[in-house]
Amino acid sequence: RVLMVVYAFDKCTFPNLMLSNYIIFYPSNMLANISWPLYAITHAYLEFLLWQRLVARRSPAARIFGQTFLFVAVPAWMAQLSCLVWGIEAYPIAHTIIGGVYGASWTIAHGIRSLHMDHMRANPESGLAHGEIATFCVNIRLICFWLECAFGPFIIIGMLMKDLCPVWIAWVCCISEHIFFVHYRLILTTMSYIPDIVLLDKDLAIARAAEREEEEEEGGLWKSD
Repeated sequence: RVLMVVYAFDKCTFPNLMLSNYIIFYPSNMLANISWPLYAITHAYLEFLLWQRLVARRSPAARIFGQTFLFVAVPAWMAQLSCLVWGIEAYPIAHTIIGGVYGASWTIAHGIRSLHMDHMRANPESGLAHGEIATFCVNIRLICFWLECAFGPFIIIGMLMKDLCPVWIAWVCCISEHIFFVHYRLILTTMSYIPDIVLLDKDLAIARAAEREEEEEEGGLWKSD
């Protein structure tokens, strides 16, 4: 996303400094067309694996995680990709509404998990990561959630009413877009997934070790025969 801005840095002027304004131009649009679908597919696949793990362990968190994945996160990624189809230059209102759906859905998904799921981490039967690192990541995710709640309205106001709103709102809109929203979601995603990804890796390592033991046992039986 930084490269998208760098490549089109001299082509956009205030107040049209949203990321959506930069991806109109080449090669920023090419980067967006490649990276955004990859971003959505990768995260969707990862969340599906985490959901499978929680269901397999009969975790009480599986229901909340699954519902926010299917009904909130998936629509959010679809809205993000729709922004590539309905660009801000040709469809300014539609693009702003779709972008708002993306931001709001992503915020709601992680907000629900922060407020209604993360407290389960203290229970070993939850199947969720726990400990100092997990607690730190959970706290950062909660902070990011409240930051988006605080600055999200400025983004919507600034994009829908950029010719009418005060200059300070336009600046808040641009700054919050590039500081909080462009980079914040990377932090949010990282802090959301790291602890539980470690558990996925451990499960995979255990499964592979079990497979190797079975293969060794079968090999030993074959030799004895």
